Amino acid sequence: MAKHTAFLDAQAGFLAREKLAPGQPCPVCGSLEHPHPCELSEDHRNLTKELIDRLAGETEHLRKEQEEKAKAAGSNGDLLAEKEKNLRLQVSALRKRMEKSIPQELQAFADRDRIDEEPSGDEFGAEVSGSVRDAEVSSAVFLNYLERILREWKRLLQAEGAALRKDVDTLIAIQNSLAGIDQKKQELKTILEQAVKAAADARTELTSVQTTRKNLEASRDFETVEEAAAQLRTAAQRKEKQDAAWAFADAAVKAARTAKESAEALIKRYEKELPLQEETCSLRKLAYEQLMKEKDLTEAEWKALTENHQRSEAAVLQDQIDAYRTKKASAESMKVSAQKAIGTQPRPVLEELKKDRQEAEQKLSDAQKMLESKKEEYKADSAVYQALAPKMEERKSRMDMHRKLEDLFQLLAGKVSGSRMDIETFVQRYYLERILYAANSRFQEMSAGQFELRMYDLEKAGEGKNRGLDLMVYSTVTGKEREVRTLSGGESFMAALSLALGMADQIQESTAAVNLEMMFIDEGFG
Repeated sequence: MAKHTAFLDAQAGFLAREKLAPGQPCPVCGSLEHPHPCELSEDHRNLTKELIDRLAGETEHLRKEQEEKAKAAGSNGDLLAEKEKNLRLQVSALRKRMEKSIPQELQAFADRDRIDEEPSGDEFGAEVSGSVRDAEVSSAVFLNYLERILREWKRLLQAEGAALRKDVDTLIAIQNSLAGIDQKKQELKTILEQAVKAAADARTELTSVQTTRKNLEASRDFETVEEAAAQLRTAAQRKEKQDAAWAFADAAVKAARTAKESAEALIKRYEKELPLQEETCSLRKLAYEQLMKEKDLTEAEWKALTENHQRSEAAVLQDQIDAYRTKKASAESMKVSAQKAIGTQPRPVLEELKKDRQEAEQKLSDAQKMLESKKEEYKADSAVYQALAPKMEERKSRMDMHRKLEDLFQLLAGKVSGSRMDIETFVQRYYLERILYAANSRFQEMSAGQFELRMYDLEKAGEGKNRGLDLMVYSTVTGKEREVRTLSGGESFMAALSLALGMADQIQESTAAVNLEMMFIDEGFG
Protein backbone atom coordinates (compact mmCIF):
# COMPACT_ATOMS: atom_id res chain seq x y z
CA MET A 1 0.00 0.00 0.00
CA ALA A 2 2.88 2.37 0.78
CA LYS A 3 4.50 1.56 -2.59
CA HIS A 4 1.22 2.27 -4.38
CA THR A 5 0.83 5.65 -2.60
CA ALA A 6 4.42 6.56 -3.46
CA PHE A 7 3.77 5.57 -7.09
CA LEU A 8 0.78 7.95 -7.28
CA ASP A 9 2.78 10.74 -5.64
CA ALA A 10 5.53 10.30 -8.22
CA GLN A 11 3.22 10.58 -11.29
CA ALA A 12 4.15 14.27 -11.78
CA GLY A 13 7.80 13.32 -11.89
CA PHE A 14 7.11 10.63 -14.48
CA LEU A 15 5.20 13.13 -16.66
CA ALA A 16 8.02 15.68 -16.37
CA ARG A 17 10.63 13.08 -17.21
CA GLU A 18 8.81 11.48 -20.17
CA LYS A 19 6.42 14.13 -21.61
CA LEU A 20 7.85 17.63 -20.92
CA ALA A 21 10.14 19.13 -23.54
CA PRO A 22 11.09 22.74 -24.29
CA GLY A 23 8.40 24.37 -26.49
CA GLN A 24 5.97 21.45 -26.05
CA PRO A 25 2.67 22.02 -24.15
CA CYS A 26 2.29 20.44 -20.73
CA PRO A 27 -0.25 17.58 -20.92
CA VAL A 28 -1.71 18.76 -17.59
CA CYS A 29 -1.84 22.60 -17.82
CA GLY A 30 -0.93 23.21 -21.52
CA SER A 31 1.86 25.69 -20.70
CA LEU A 32 4.74 25.94 -23.18
CA GLU A 33 7.16 27.04 -20.49
CA HIS A 34 8.40 24.70 -17.81
CA PRO A 35 10.41 26.76 -15.34
CA HIS A 36 10.38 24.16 -12.43
CA PRO A 37 9.57 20.63 -13.67
CA CYS A 38 9.02 17.93 -10.99
CA GLU A 39 11.99 15.75 -10.32
CA LEU A 40 11.82 12.15 -9.04
CA SER A 41 13.55 11.38 -5.76
CA GLU A 42 16.12 8.59 -5.53
CA ASP A 43 13.56 6.30 -3.82
CA HIS A 44 11.04 6.67 -6.68
CA ARG A 45 13.32 6.37 -9.68
CA ASN A 46 12.92 2.56 -9.90
CA LEU A 47 9.14 2.54 -9.51
CA THR A 48 7.29 1.05 -12.47
CA LYS A 49 3.75 -0.11 -13.17
CA GLU A 50 4.88 -3.71 -13.38
CA LEU A 51 6.61 -3.44 -9.99
CA ILE A 52 3.50 -1.91 -8.42
CA ASP A 53 1.26 -4.66 -9.89
CA ARG A 54 3.58 -7.37 -8.63
CA LEU A 55 3.69 -5.85 -5.13
CA ALA A 56 -0.12 -5.51 -5.19
CA GLY A 57 -0.42 -9.25 -5.94
CA GLU A 58 1.94 -10.12 -3.11
CA THR A 59 0.01 -7.81 -0.77
CA GLU A 60 -3.28 -9.53 -1.67
CA HIS A 61 -1.72 -12.94 -1.04
CA LEU A 62 -0.41 -11.85 2.35
CA ARG A 63 -3.80 -10.33 3.23
CA LYS A 64 -5.56 -13.66 2.49
CA GLU A 65 -2.94 -15.53 4.49
CA GLN A 66 -3.45 -13.06 7.36
CA GLU A 67 -7.22 -13.67 7.29
CA GLU A 68 -6.71 -17.47 7.38
CA LYS A 69 -4.32 -17.18 10.32
CA ALA A 70 -6.77 -14.86 12.10
CA LYS A 71 -9.54 -17.46 11.66
CA ALA A 72 -7.22 -20.22 12.91
CA ALA A 73 -6.23 -18.07 15.90
CA GLY A 74 -9.92 -17.45 16.70
CA SER A 75 -10.67 -21.21 16.52
CA ASN A 76 -7.68 -21.98 18.72
CA GLY A 77 -8.81 -19.33 21.18
CA ASP A 78 -12.29 -20.88 21.37
CA LEU A 79 -10.76 -24.35 21.78
CA LEU A 80 -8.45 -23.05 24.49
CA ALA A 81 -11.40 -21.46 26.28
CA GLU A 82 -13.36 -24.72 26.13
CA LYS A 83 -10.39 -26.70 27.45
CA GLU A 84 -9.89 -24.19 30.25
CA LYS A 85 -13.56 -24.55 31.18
CA ASN A 86 -13.36 -28.37 31.13
CA LEU A 87 -10.17 -28.22 33.17
CA ARG A 88 -11.79 -26.09 35.87
CA LEU A 89 -14.81 -28.44 36.00
CA GLN A 90 -12.53 -31.48 36.26
CA VAL A 91 -10.51 -29.82 39.02
CA SER A 92 -13.72 -29.07 40.92
CA ALA A 93 -14.95 -32.66 40.47
CA LEU A 94 -11.58 -34.00 41.61
CA ARG A 95 -11.73 -31.85 44.72
CA LYS A 96 -15.20 -33.20 45.58
CA ARG A 97 -14.03 -36.81 45.05
CA MET A 98 -11.00 -36.17 47.22
CA GLU A 99 -13.17 -34.75 50.00
CA LYS A 100 -15.41 -37.83 49.83
CA SER A 101 -12.52 -40.32 49.65
CA ILE A 102 -10.23 -39.04 52.39
CA PRO A 103 -10.30 -41.08 55.63
CA GLN A 104 -12.08 -39.96 58.78
CA GLU A 105 -8.73 -39.07 60.40
CA LEU A 106 -8.07 -36.48 57.65
CA GLN A 107 -11.53 -34.93 57.68
CA ALA A 108 -10.67 -32.27 60.28
CA PHE A 109 -7.41 -31.49 58.49
CA ALA A 110 -9.22 -31.15 55.12
CA ASP A 111 -11.95 -28.95 56.61
CA ARG A 112 -9.32 -26.64 58.08
CA ASP A 113 -7.58 -26.15 54.70
CA ARG A 114 -10.67 -26.25 52.50
CA ILE A 115 -10.65 -24.01 49.36
CA ASP A 116 -13.88 -22.02 49.40
CA GLU A 117 -13.07 -19.23 46.91
CA GLU A 118 -12.71 -21.29 43.73
CA PRO A 119 -14.94 -19.88 40.93
CA SER A 120 -17.75 -22.01 39.53
CA GLY A 121 -17.79 -23.54 36.06
CA ASP A 122 -20.14 -20.88 34.62
CA GLU A 123 -18.08 -17.98 35.97
CA PHE A 124 -14.96 -19.56 34.60
CA GLY A 125 -16.54 -20.04 31.15
CA ALA A 126 -17.65 -16.40 31.03
CA GLU A 127 -14.19 -15.04 31.83
CA VAL A 128 -11.97 -17.69 30.21
CA SER A 129 -10.78 -15.49 27.37
CA GLY A 130 -8.98 -13.11 29.73
CA SER A 131 -8.29 -15.23 32.85
CA VAL A 132 -5.70 -17.83 31.84
CA ARG A 133 -3.35 -16.58 34.52
CA ASP A 134 -6.16 -16.74 37.11
CA ALA A 135 -6.85 -20.36 36.13
CA GLU A 136 -3.21 -21.23 36.61
CA VAL A 137 -3.16 -19.61 40.05
CA SER A 138 -6.40 -21.42 41.07
CA SER A 139 -5.04 -24.76 39.86
CA ALA A 140 -1.80 -24.15 41.74
CA VAL A 141 -3.73 -23.35 44.92
CA PHE A 142 -5.77 -26.52 44.57
CA LEU A 143 -2.65 -28.60 43.89
CA ASN A 144 -1.04 -27.15 47.01
CA TYR A 145 -4.18 -28.11 48.91
CA LEU A 146 -3.97 -31.68 47.54
CA GLU A 147 -0.27 -31.80 48.39
CA ARG A 148 -0.96 -30.88 52.01
CA ILE A 149 -3.76 -33.44 52.25
CA LEU A 150 -1.61 -36.19 50.72
CA ARG A 151 1.33 -35.27 52.95
CA GLU A 152 -0.89 -35.62 56.03
CA TRP A 153 -2.32 -38.87 54.61
CA LYS A 154 1.20 -40.18 54.09
CA ARG A 155 2.03 -39.41 57.72
CA LEU A 156 -1.04 -41.33 58.90
CA LEU A 157 -0.17 -44.29 56.65
CA GLN A 158 3.37 -44.34 58.01
CA ALA A 159 1.99 -44.37 61.56
CA GLU A 160 -0.37 -47.18 60.61
CA GLY A 161 2.55 -49.10 59.04
CA ALA A 162 4.57 -48.73 62.24
CA ALA A 163 1.61 -50.05 64.26
CA LEU A 164 1.26 -52.99 61.87
CA ARG A 165 4.97 -53.79 62.18
CA LYS A 166 4.57 -53.75 65.95
CA ASP A 167 1.57 -56.11 65.60
CA VAL A 168 3.68 -58.44 63.44
CA ASP A 169 6.35 -58.54 66.16
CA THR A 170 3.64 -59.30 68.72
CA LEU A 171 2.27 -62.04 66.45
CA ILE A 172 5.72 -63.64 66.14
CA ALA A 173 6.09 -63.56 69.93
CA ILE A 174 2.64 -65.19 70.27
CA GLN A 175 3.58 -67.89 67.75
CA ASN A 176 6.77 -68.59 69.68
CA SER A 177 4.81 -68.85 72.93
CA LEU A 178 2.21 -71.12 71.27
CA ALA A 179 4.98 -73.49 70.14
CA GLY A 180 5.25 -75.02 73.64
CA ILE A 181 1.64 -74.62 74.77
CA ASP A 182 0.66 -78.20 73.84
CA GLN A 183 3.47 -79.65 75.91
CA LYS A 184 2.57 -77.40 78.83
CA LYS A 185 -1.08 -78.38 78.49
CA GLN A 186 -0.13 -82.08 78.57
CA GLU A 187 2.00 -81.51 81.66
CA LEU A 188 -0.86 -79.71 83.40
CA LYS A 189 -3.20 -82.51 82.42
CA THR A 190 -0.80 -85.08 83.89
CA ILE A 191 -0.52 -83.07 87.12
CA LEU A 192 -4.34 -82.84 87.25
CA GLU A 193 -4.72 -86.60 86.79
CA GLN A 194 -2.13 -87.26 89.47
CA ALA A 195 -3.87 -84.83 91.82
CA VAL A 196 -7.27 -86.43 91.16
CA LYS A 197 -5.80 -89.86 91.76
CA ALA A 198 -4.12 -88.68 94.96
CA ALA A 199 -7.39 -87.16 96.15
CA ALA A 200 -9.26 -90.38 95.41
CA ASP A 201 -6.61 -92.41 97.26
CA ALA A 202 -6.79 -89.99 100.18
CA ARG A 203 -10.59 -90.31 100.30
CA THR A 204 -10.35 -94.09 100.17
CA GLU A 205 -7.77 -94.21 102.94
CA LEU A 206 -9.80 -91.71 104.97
CA THR A 207 -12.85 -93.92 104.61
CA SER A 208 -10.80 -96.92 105.64
CA VAL A 209 -9.46 -95.10 108.70
CA GLN A 210 -12.93 -94.00 109.71
CA THR A 211 -14.23 -97.56 109.32
CA THR A 212 -11.36 -98.91 111.38
CA ARG A 213 -12.03 -96.36 114.06
CA LYS A 214 -15.69 -97.30 114.21
CA ASN A 215 -14.83 -101.01 114.42
CA LEU A 216 -12.33 -100.36 117.18
CA GLU A 217 -14.80 -98.32 119.14
CA ALA A 218 -17.44 -101.04 118.72
CA SER A 219 -15.22 -104.02 119.55
CA ARG A 220 -13.09 -102.48 122.33
CA ASP A 221 -10.45 -105.09 121.92
CA PHE A 222 -7.89 -103.10 123.87
CA GLU A 223 -6.75 -104.31 127.29
CA THR A 224 -6.25 -100.89 128.77
CA VAL A 225 -7.45 -97.37 128.25
CA GLU A 226 -3.89 -96.20 127.72
CA GLU A 227 -3.45 -98.70 124.87
CA ALA A 228 -6.69 -97.52 123.29
CA ALA A 229 -5.65 -93.90 123.73
CA ALA A 230 -2.27 -94.65 122.15
CA GLN A 231 -3.96 -96.40 119.25
CA LEU A 232 -6.34 -93.48 118.98
CA ARG A 233 -3.46 -91.02 118.86
CA THR A 234 -1.81 -93.10 116.15
CA ALA A 235 -5.01 -93.13 114.15
CA ALA A 236 -5.47 -89.41 114.68
CA GLN A 237 -1.94 -88.77 113.45
CA ARG A 238 -2.58 -90.90 110.39
CA LYS A 239 -5.83 -89.03 109.84
CA GLU A 240 -4.08 -85.68 110.09
CA LYS A 241 -1.50 -86.83 107.56
CA GLN A 242 -4.21 -88.05 105.23
CA ASP A 243 -6.16 -84.80 105.67
CA ALA A 244 -3.06 -82.80 104.88
CA ALA A 245 -2.41 -84.98 101.84
CA TRP A 246 -6.02 -84.57 100.74
CA ALA A 247 -5.87 -80.79 101.23
CA PHE A 248 -2.61 -80.64 99.25
CA ALA A 249 -4.11 -82.78 96.47
CA ASP A 250 -7.29 -80.64 96.43
CA ALA A 251 -5.23 -77.43 96.17
CA ALA A 252 -3.16 -78.99 93.39
CA VAL A 253 -6.35 -79.95 91.54
CA LYS A 254 -7.75 -76.40 91.81
CA ALA A 255 -4.45 -74.86 90.70
CA ALA A 256 -4.21 -77.25 87.77
CA ARG A 257 -7.82 -76.55 86.78
CA THR A 258 -7.21 -72.79 86.94
CA ALA A 259 -4.02 -73.09 84.87
CA LYS A 260 -5.82 -75.30 82.36
CA GLU A 261 -8.69 -72.80 81.97
CA SER A 262 -6.23 -69.92 81.52
CA ALA A 263 -4.27 -71.87 78.92
CA GLU A 264 -7.43 -72.78 76.99
CA ALA A 265 -8.59 -69.14 77.02
CA LEU A 266 -5.21 -67.99 75.67
CA ILE A 267 -5.27 -70.68 73.00
CA LYS A 268 -8.74 -69.64 71.83
CA ARG A 269 -7.77 -65.99 71.69
CA TYR A 270 -4.54 -66.68 69.82
CA GLU A 271 -6.27 -69.05 67.39
CA LYS A 272 -8.83 -66.31 66.69
CA GLU A 273 -6.25 -63.55 66.15
CA LEU A 274 -3.62 -65.59 64.33
CA PRO A 275 -5.40 -66.03 60.91
CA LEU A 276 -6.07 -62.29 60.55
CA GLN A 277 -2.47 -61.40 61.40
CA GLU A 278 -1.15 -64.06 59.02
CA GLU A 279 -3.43 -62.84 56.21
CA THR A 280 -2.37 -59.21 56.70
CA CYS A 281 1.30 -60.20 56.70
CA SER A 282 0.84 -62.35 53.58
CA LEU A 283 -0.94 -59.56 51.67
CA ARG A 284 1.78 -57.03 52.42
CA LYS A 285 4.51 -59.50 51.51
CA LEU A 286 2.71 -60.44 48.28
CA ALA A 287 2.35 -56.77 47.26
CA TYR A 288 6.06 -56.15 47.88
CA GLU A 289 7.11 -59.24 45.89
CA GLN A 290 4.73 -58.33 43.04
CA LEU A 291 6.27 -54.85 42.79
CA MET A 292 9.77 -56.35 42.73
CA LYS A 293 8.70 -58.78 39.99
CA GLU A 294 7.17 -56.01 37.86
CA LYS A 295 10.35 -53.94 38.08
CA ASP A 296 12.55 -57.04 37.46
CA LEU A 297 14.81 -56.11 40.37
CA THR A 298 16.39 -57.96 43.25
CA GLU A 299 15.93 -56.73 46.78
CA ALA A 300 19.54 -55.47 46.92
CA GLU A 301 19.11 -53.59 43.61
CA TRP A 302 15.84 -52.11 44.82
CA LYS A 303 17.43 -50.85 48.04
CA ALA A 304 20.39 -49.40 46.11
CA LEU A 305 18.05 -47.50 43.77
CA THR A 306 15.96 -46.08 46.59
CA GLU A 307 19.09 -44.93 48.44
CA ASN A 308 20.91 -43.34 45.45
CA HIS A 309 18.02 -41.75 43.53
CA GLN A 310 15.03 -39.61 44.28
CA ARG A 311 11.58 -40.41 42.95
CA SER A 312 11.37 -37.00 41.26
CA GLU A 313 14.42 -37.61 39.01
CA ALA A 314 12.52 -39.95 36.67
CA ALA A 315 9.72 -37.42 36.22
CA VAL A 316 12.18 -34.61 35.41
CA LEU A 317 13.99 -36.69 32.77
CA GLN A 318 10.71 -37.81 31.24
CA ASP A 319 9.53 -34.20 31.05
CA GLN A 320 12.70 -33.18 29.22
CA ILE A 321 12.30 -36.04 26.72
CA ASP A 322 8.64 -35.19 26.13
CA ALA A 323 9.48 -31.51 25.58
CA TYR A 324 12.19 -32.36 23.07
CA ARG A 325 9.91 -34.74 21.15
CA THR A 326 7.12 -32.17 21.14
CA LYS A 327 9.40 -29.46 19.75
CA LYS A 328 10.84 -31.83 17.15
CA ALA A 329 7.40 -32.97 15.96
CA SER A 330 6.21 -29.35 15.85
CA ALA A 331 9.24 -28.26 13.81
CA GLU A 332 8.83 -31.12 11.32
CA SER A 333 5.13 -30.35 10.99
CA MET A 334 5.89 -26.67 10.42
CA LYS A 335 8.49 -27.60 7.79
CA VAL A 336 6.07 -29.81 5.84
CA SER A 337 3.31 -27.21 6.09
CA ALA A 338 5.64 -24.46 4.91
CA GLN A 339 6.79 -26.51 1.91
CA LYS A 340 3.22 -27.24 0.90
CA ALA A 341 2.22 -23.60 1.34
CA ILE A 342 5.19 -22.21 -0.66
CA GLY A 343 4.91 -24.49 -3.68
CA THR A 344 6.26 -22.60 -6.72
CA GLN A 345 5.68 -19.13 -5.36
CA PRO A 346 8.53 -16.61 -5.30
CA ARG A 347 10.30 -15.84 -2.05
CA PRO A 348 8.37 -13.28 0.01
CA VAL A 349 9.76 -10.33 1.94
CA LEU A 350 11.88 -11.73 4.78
CA GLU A 351 11.37 -8.84 7.20
CA GLU A 352 7.61 -9.27 7.24
CA LEU A 353 7.85 -13.06 7.45
CA LYS A 354 10.31 -12.78 10.34
CA LYS A 355 7.89 -10.55 12.15
CA ASP A 356 5.02 -13.00 11.51
CA ARG A 357 7.27 -15.86 12.53
CA GLN A 358 8.19 -14.16 15.79
CA GLU A 359 4.54 -13.58 16.56
CA ALA A 360 3.68 -17.18 15.67
CA GLU A 361 6.61 -18.49 17.74
CA GLN A 362 5.48 -16.39 20.68
CA LYS A 363 1.97 -17.84 20.37
CA LEU A 364 3.44 -21.33 20.00
CA SER A 365 5.62 -20.79 23.06
CA ASP A 366 2.63 -19.63 25.07
CA ALA A 367 0.61 -22.61 23.87
CA GLN A 368 3.46 -25.02 24.70
CA LYS A 369 3.81 -23.51 28.17
CA MET A 370 0.10 -23.97 28.68
CA LEU A 371 0.37 -27.56 27.37
CA GLU A 372 3.27 -28.34 29.74
CA SER A 373 1.28 -26.86 32.60
CA LYS A 374 -1.68 -29.07 31.75
CA LYS A 375 0.61 -32.10 31.48
CA GLU A 376 1.98 -31.40 34.95
CA GLU A 377 -1.54 -31.08 36.30
CA TYR A 378 -2.54 -34.34 34.58
CA LYS A 379 0.55 -36.05 36.00
CA ALA A 380 -0.29 -34.83 39.50
CA ASP A 381 -3.89 -36.02 39.11
CA SER A 382 -2.63 -39.41 37.88
CA ALA A 383 -0.32 -39.66 40.89
CA VAL A 384 -3.23 -38.95 43.21
CA TYR A 385 -5.29 -41.62 41.46
CA GLN A 386 -2.46 -44.15 41.70
CA ALA A 387 -2.06 -43.35 45.39
CA LEU A 388 -5.78 -43.86 46.02
CA ALA A 389 -6.09 -47.07 43.97
CA PRO A 390 -4.42 -49.41 46.59
CA LYS A 391 -6.68 -47.99 49.30
CA MET A 392 -9.74 -48.74 47.22
CA GLU A 393 -8.49 -52.30 46.65
CA GLU A 394 -7.83 -52.67 50.38
CA ARG A 395 -11.30 -51.39 51.14
CA LYS A 396 -12.77 -53.91 48.68
CA SER A 397 -10.88 -56.82 50.32
CA ARG A 398 -12.07 -55.70 53.76
CA MET A 399 -15.66 -55.49 52.54
CA ASP A 400 -15.35 -59.03 51.11
CA MET A 401 -13.98 -60.30 54.43
CA HIS A 402 -16.81 -58.52 56.31
CA ARG A 403 -19.37 -60.11 54.00
CA LYS A 404 -17.90 -63.59 54.56
CA LEU A 405 -17.91 -63.10 58.34
CA GLU A 406 -21.48 -61.78 58.21
CA ASP A 407 -22.63 -64.82 56.17
CA LEU A 408 -20.86 -67.16 58.63
CA PHE A 409 -22.48 -65.38 61.60
CA GLN A 410 -25.94 -65.60 60.01
CA LEU A 411 -25.39 -69.32 59.34
CA LEU A 412 -24.18 -70.08 62.89
CA ALA A 413 -27.01 -67.99 64.37
CA GLY A 414 -29.60 -69.90 62.34
CA LYS A 415 -30.85 -66.84 60.48
CA VAL A 416 -30.39 -68.23 56.95
CA SER A 417 -33.43 -69.37 55.02
CA GLY A 418 -33.49 -73.18 54.87
CA SER A 419 -30.93 -73.50 57.69
CA ARG A 420 -32.60 -72.23 60.88
CA MET A 421 -30.68 -74.48 63.29
CA ASP A 422 -28.08 -72.44 65.23
CA ILE A 423 -24.67 -73.62 66.44
CA GLU A 424 -25.85 -74.05 70.07
CA THR A 425 -28.56 -76.49 68.97
CA PHE A 426 -26.07 -78.34 66.76
CA VAL A 427 -23.71 -78.86 69.73
CA GLN A 428 -26.58 -79.85 72.03
CA ARG A 429 -27.57 -82.57 69.53
CA TYR A 430 -24.28 -84.30 70.34
CA TYR A 431 -25.15 -84.57 74.06
CA LEU A 432 -28.79 -85.38 73.30
CA GLU A 433 -27.63 -88.27 71.11
CA ARG A 434 -25.65 -89.71 74.04
CA ILE A 435 -28.64 -89.25 76.36
CA LEU A 436 -30.91 -91.01 73.84
CA TYR A 437 -28.45 -93.90 73.61
CA ALA A 438 -28.71 -94.46 77.40
CA ALA A 439 -32.47 -93.75 77.44
CA ASN A 440 -33.35 -96.19 74.62
CA SER A 441 -31.79 -99.10 76.50
CA ARG A 442 -34.49 -98.57 79.15
CA PHE A 443 -37.30 -97.39 76.85
CA GLN A 444 -37.04 -100.49 74.66
CA GLU A 445 -37.09 -102.72 77.74
CA MET A 446 -40.11 -100.86 79.20
CA SER A 447 -42.02 -101.02 75.87
CA ALA A 448 -41.06 -104.64 75.18
CA GLY A 449 -38.89 -103.58 72.27
CA GLN A 450 -41.73 -101.71 70.56
CA PHE A 451 -40.44 -98.12 70.67
CA GLU A 452 -37.16 -96.28 70.19
CA LEU A 453 -36.49 -92.54 70.61
CA ARG A 454 -34.70 -90.82 67.73
CA MET A 455 -33.63 -87.23 66.98
CA TYR A 456 -35.27 -85.22 64.23
CA ASP A 457 -33.44 -85.71 60.92
CA LEU A 458 -30.45 -83.32 60.64
CA GLU A 459 -31.14 -82.36 57.02
CA LYS A 460 -34.69 -81.24 57.86
CA ALA A 461 -33.97 -79.75 61.30
CA GLY A 462 -33.36 -76.24 59.92
CA GLU A 463 -36.31 -76.01 57.52
CA GLY A 464 -38.99 -73.55 58.54
CA LYS A 465 -37.85 -73.26 62.16
CA ASN A 466 -35.22 -74.65 64.51
CA ARG A 467 -36.23 -78.26 65.19
CA GLY A 468 -32.78 -79.56 65.96
CA LEU A 469 -33.76 -80.86 69.44
CA ASP A 470 -37.17 -82.29 68.47
CA LEU A 471 -37.63 -86.04 69.11
CA MET A 472 -39.28 -88.70 66.98
CA VAL A 473 -40.48 -92.19 67.99
CA TYR A 474 -39.59 -95.17 65.85
CA SER A 475 -42.08 -98.06 66.03
CA THR A 476 -40.66 -101.52 65.35
CA VAL A 477 -44.20 -102.73 64.64
CA THR A 478 -44.91 -100.33 61.75
CA GLY A 479 -41.28 -99.61 60.81
CA LYS A 480 -42.02 -95.85 60.67
CA GLU A 481 -41.19 -92.75 62.66
CA ARG A 482 -43.79 -90.47 64.23
CA GLU A 483 -43.74 -87.43 66.53
CA VAL A 484 -43.47 -87.83 70.31
CA ARG A 485 -46.79 -86.03 70.88
CA THR A 486 -48.60 -89.02 69.28
CA LEU A 487 -47.65 -91.30 72.22
CA SER A 488 -50.31 -92.23 74.74
CA GLY A 489 -50.13 -91.17 78.37
CA GLY A 490 -48.39 -94.31 79.57
CA GLU A 491 -46.02 -94.36 76.63
CA SER A 492 -45.17 -90.69 77.23
CA PHE A 493 -44.44 -91.48 80.89
CA MET A 494 -42.09 -94.32 79.93
CA ALA A 495 -40.35 -92.06 77.42
CA ALA A 496 -39.95 -89.24 80.00
CA LEU A 497 -38.64 -91.66 82.66
CA SER A 498 -36.15 -93.16 80.18
CA LEU A 499 -34.89 -89.70 79.23
CA ALA A 500 -34.48 -88.74 82.91
CA LEU A 501 -32.53 -91.91 83.69
CA GLY A 502 -30.42 -91.49 80.54
CA MET A 503 -29.62 -87.89 81.50
CA ALA A 504 -28.59 -89.04 85.01
CA ASP A 505 -26.30 -91.68 83.47
CA GLN A 506 -24.61 -89.10 81.22
CA ILE A 507 -24.14 -86.63 84.09
CA GLN A 508 -22.51 -89.33 86.24
CA GLU A 509 -20.39 -90.53 83.31
CA SER A 510 -19.20 -87.02 82.45
CA THR A 511 -18.29 -86.11 86.05
CA ALA A 512 -16.97 -89.07 88.03
CA ALA A 513 -17.08 -87.13 91.30
CA VAL A 514 -20.91 -86.80 91.09
CA ASN A 515 -22.88 -89.80 92.35
CA LEU A 516 -26.65 -89.52 91.68
CA GLU A 517 -28.24 -91.98 94.11
CA MET A 518 -31.91 -91.15 93.94
CA MET A 519 -35.33 -92.51 93.03
CA PHE A 520 -37.90 -90.89 90.74
CA ILE A 521 -41.35 -90.88 92.37
CA ASP A 522 -44.21 -89.79 90.09
CA GLU A 523 -47.95 -90.24 89.78
CA GLY A 524 -47.18 -92.69 87.01
CA PHE A 525 -46.29 -95.25 89.67
CA GLY A 526 -49.86 -95.12 90.93
